Amino acid sequence: MSTLSQFTGSRPKSIQRGTISLGAGVTSLAATITSVDTSKTELRHLGVNGNAASVTDVICRLTLTSATQVTADRSASGNSAVVGFEVTEFY
Repeated sequence: MSTLSQFTGSRPKSIQRGTISLGAGVTSLAATITSVDTSKTELRHLGVNGNAASVTDVICRLTLTSATQVTADRSASGNSAVVGFEVTEFY
């Protein structure tokens, strides 16, 4: 039987999930998370839900911009979009 540590080298210390709501006309917005060690952390994009006038309205990038912030940004600033994320910190 496989264990998580075989693949990651460590076990999860914390898992945080959230969403960032980019309103119409907004191209970038940050969400605050509990502080993590960025050298031991993975950020996952969980998908986007939005009312898109064009595909560029809902194509969003996520970045762990600091130990306490996840930032979502997109090229277009059309209709609203909600981006889901998950931050996993390992021991």
